[in-house]
Amino acid sequence: MTTDSAGHFFIDGIDPGRYRVSASRTGYVMGWYGQKGYLSGRVLLTLEKGQHVKALNFHLTPQAVVSGRVVDEDNEGMPNITVELLQQRYNQGHKTVSSGESAVTDDRGVYRIFGVAPGRYYLVAVAMPGRWRGEAEVTMVGKDPGSYAPVYYPESVVLSGATQVTATPGADISSIDFRLRRTRTASVSGRVDWQQAGSGSRPLGIALAPEDAGDLEWETTREAHVDDN
Repeated sequence: MTTDSAGHFFIDGIDPGRYRVSASRTGYVMGWYGQKGYLSGRVLLTLEKGQHVKALNFHLTPQAVVSGRVVDEDNEGMPNITVELLQQRYNQGHKTVSSGESAVTDDRGVYRIFGVAPGRYYLVAVAMPGRWRGEAEVTMVGKDPGSYAPVYYPESVVLSGATQVTATPGADISSIDFRLRRTRTASVSGRVDWQQAGSGSRPLGIALAPEDAGDLEWETTREAHVDDN
């Protein structure tokens, strides 16, 4: 529902149960019931029959915006490049990288990520031709033009060499630019010995993912299917 001019709201006729409750407004980060910080978990609201909950208040934070441009070796803008925000977090005592908001560059190579919550972020630009359309990437032997490896801001091919960007409430962070360069690619081949479970079994697949891919694994993984030989 929509609040009135003073920000008040009233929802009735709700069935008993457990609910996640959120509030949103253009230009602000979405707020969730029970959220005590930007990275804290979301709390379920439990409603009993006939219960009337009052003072369910939300304090929305102005969003930050991150923008910039992605160019190639010739300083030409690169379209259809995904730029994504990453944050380091701890999961059961282990440091991990989680992905957040993202944007795709336009025909000029320009991107703009909005709805960014305050915090410290890494940024990565990922060029994956064909992956977005589900097409296969085919390269003729002896004519490999190379490919564009993911680049972490400002110009590192590994996360450990990246620089974090700090987003404050309402900040407009511009000129976070990337330069992507083609790099020579490698090929991996081999043979898998396996026993076919039956005529209706699915083809076996092989996947190669970077060690520090984190939540970017789905974007940076290379895959292949095993043939009948």
